[in-house]
Amino acid sequence: MYARQLIDRFMNLKNSGLLKGADGVGTLKDEKTAQTLKIYIKVEDDVIKEAKFKAFGCVAMLCILDCLVDLIKGKTIEECYQISIQDLENEVKELPCDAKNHLLLALSVLDLSIKDYIKKQEKLAKKLSTLND
Repeated sequence: MYARQLIDRFMNLKNSGLLKGADGVGTLKDEKTAQTLKIYIKVEDDVIKEAKFKAFGCVAMLCILDCLVDLIKGKTIEECYQISIQDLENEVKELPCDAKNHLLLALSVLDLSIKDYIKKQEKLAKKLSTLND
């Protein structure tokens, strides 16, 4: 059974949805849990200004992603890399004991979105460099 706080969060997800014009998108399909996760980020001056998630997953996973998006907004890319499983667990607070692996999945999809952003920035820098030559 889920804790009341988790159910309340699930009923009022505030970070779910598509983020048009995202600077980075991470997608993760987990075969073990049959969940599909996406995190979209918009970055300005190395700070995550906006983020959203979409997922096909269980109640706990959706709540974890919602909390993770709250946690990353306003943080630099470097600060996002410092977020630990414990930090995320503290943000979510009352997880069912079988949802611990979900924390790792959420951080993994965040990592993928940041890597996508960095890859796009490198491509853009390369393109600008060739135009300036």
